[in-house]
Amino acid sequence: MTTEVVARTNPDGTPRTKEDVDADLTMVQVLGRLFLMTGGLSVAYLGGWLAQNFSYATVFMLGLIVPLISITHTSVLSWSRATRGLDRSSGLDMGLLHQCQRNDGASDLVARPIASF
Repeated sequence: MTTEVVARTNPDGTPRTKEDVDADLTMVQVLGRLFLMTGGLSVAYLGGWLAQNFSYATVFMLGLIVPLISITHTSVLSWSRATRGLDRSSGLDMGLLHQCQRNDGASDLVARPIASF
């Protein structure tokens, strides 16, 4: 797991102590492993349940949903990269949506673009 998920500075810009950063990194590691284990056990349970209640052909067809999700995700990302900037050519300024701020300085919940690698 990456260590960039933990902030190295406080909100006021002062550096955080090594102990605080290490404690946060430990919590990230623990939560990551917990969720990985939970996901693995959930998939194993679901696979066993499907095998008991459906035919092999049906379970196989349901298993094909995973690659379908991956292919769809890849297609959407490719389309998103190809059409980036088209909103500006039509006169729409989507950047304004991303800069919405409330009076107290906190960001409103707004649509965000799909992150590109």
